[in-house]
Amino acid sequence: MRARFFIILLPFIYLFAFLLQVDKSMTQDLGRHLKLGEIITFCWCIPKTNLFSFTQPEQPFINHHWFSEVIFYGLYSIAGINAILIFKMVVIIIASGIVYRLAAKRGSIFWATLLSIPAIFIFSERFDARPEILSFLFVSVFLYLLYDFKDNGYSKKLWLLPIIELIWVNSHIYFIVGVILIGILVIDYFADAQRRQVWEKRATIDKRLLLVALITGLVTLLNPNHIHGALLPLTVLNHYGYSIVENQSPLFLNSVLPNIRIVYFELLALFLVVSTLLTLKKHSIFTIFSSLFVLILAFQQIRNFPLFLLVTLPSLSYSFFLLEKKLLNGAEVSMQRVLKGTVVGIVGLFFCITLFQHIASPLFGFWYIDMGKKGVDFLEVNQISGPIFNNFNIGSYLLFRLYPQERVFVDGRPEAYSVAFFDEYKKMQNDPDFFKEQTTRYNLNTVFFTHGDITPWAQNFLRSLIASPDWTVIYTDEYVLIAVKNTAENQRLITKYKKTLQVE
Repeated sequence: MRARFFIILLPFIYLFAFLLQVDKSMTQDLGRHLKLGEIITFCWCIPKTNLFSFTQPEQPFINHHWFSEVIFYGLYSIAGINAILIFKMVVIIIASGIVYRLAAKRGSIFWATLLSIPAIFIFSERFDARPEILSFLFVSVFLYLLYDFKDNGYSKKLWLLPIIELIWVNSHIYFIVGVILIGILVIDYFADAQRRQVWEKRATIDKRLLLVALITGLVTLLNPNHIHGALLPLTVLNHYGYSIVENQSPLFLNSVLPNIRIVYFELLALFLVVSTLLTLKKHSIFTIFSSLFVLILAFQQIRNFPLFLLVTLPSLSYSFFLLEKKLLNGAEVSMQRVLKGTVVGIVGLFFCITLFQHIASPLFGFWYIDMGKKGVDFLEVNQISGPIFNNFNIGSYLLFRLYPQERVFVDGRPEAYSVAFFDEYKKMQNDPDFFKEQTTRYNLNTVFFTHGDITPWAQNFLRSLIASPDWTVIYTDEYVLIAVKNTAENQRLITKYKKTLQVE
């Protein structure tokens, strides 16, 4: 009994350790979410245009995660960002616990535990505080309820699905996953009923499942943008003028920016495909097609890794459990122990190495990066005004700190700006003459830029900015650079803070 408890506890110790890592969300999107949460809370309205930019303030914008922003702002206003970090940890632990229980039930505790370790390691890449953490929870609950229907038939718990979907459609764009999962279950149910009709001359269709599925689909219309909001997951990428890392495919990224987590994902995906094919007759349509669905999503964009891991862990555990019985059936006890011991040894070694590396890392602990704080403090102390030219990476933090006194040039929402705007944004950084024209157009006074931006246009811009006779760098730290236009109004700042930097 103690051994069983220890085996169950292992993945949760591992998960908790990896949740203790630096959170980067404040310098990515969290600042913008908090500001929107504040606005929605106090005005009881959901802005439908690009509110924060002086470049495209009237650009239409569908806010598909407004309810998450209200939750985050509520937590932040009560106890600061630490409350959000604790909330994130609790949500991820609950979501992982639900899926682990499913994996143990469908397969075995042994395989659920062993497969959870690499899954958590891959998952940890997306442990920042974002609206998508609510999707992790909702996916897990959906899976639990759908598998419960498959195993035990109808129960009143199934009516939780449209309620969850109603919250989900207003919390994060992954709400479409819930609709697709229940749709796959309906197909599975009809196929199974048809099989029973052929072989047993009878079929019983539970119309309650169809009703729940229909209502679950219809409640996606109950969002501030109605049909446009419900269709957003299918259209959001149609007008993306800026590429972001999380939307790239793992195959592309690993060729450009090698990442060990991508390698482990590819191995786990291979295990899923092979183990499923070897045990294909034992799997239901729901298991096969839900796994295939998230596998395709994960190979399209690395941001979908968590969906893949959550949905496929029960299937993986079941497949390995079946393979264990098939391969070790009739084998001597000593041989069974050797083979299982080898697997335990490999996963155990992986567990120890990755855990010790993580704990020894300077990124381990309960804390977050606020990389723009000192730079914005400098702006405020010295009363430096805009308009500000900033890069994509830091815009959401700037508007969190400066709005409504200052608006930003751009923030981290490609869907909130036109494709033509991003063409101009990149051209401004590649072409000094064009930047000079746009400086006049927007009356730019300040540049606030993260010098860690590795895009080619950003690096070109920083070199030309440092060498420009029209601008003077007055502040740098480990994250950001601030420059002001060489004007009489800025002469006091230039005299006091001028930095001499080398052009690389």
